[in-house]
Amino acid sequence: MGTSAGGGSAGDGAAAGGSAGESAAGGAGAAAMTCATCGARPDDAAVARLTWARGVENGREVWTCESCSRRHLRSIEGKLDSSWW
Repeated sequence: MGTSAGGGSAGDGAAAGGSAGESAAGGAGAAAMTCATCGARPDDAAVARLTWARGVENGREVWTCESCSRRHLRSIEGKLDSSWW
């Protein structure tokens, strides 16, 4: 899943976690990664970077945990432009 899908679930009205100054490859650790949908925080940031979805919404980085990504997959896909298909 990757950068495109993560932002879709955050668009369901959930507040974005983290700070505006974080970067995808930068120093955002486990404390900075928070699921924008349920508020969960990863136990291991390195593993979460592989299993969580990251998106950018209004210029801010937002993360969606593995469980929320799976639960809201159809909603995420429904928000993608037809050019993705």
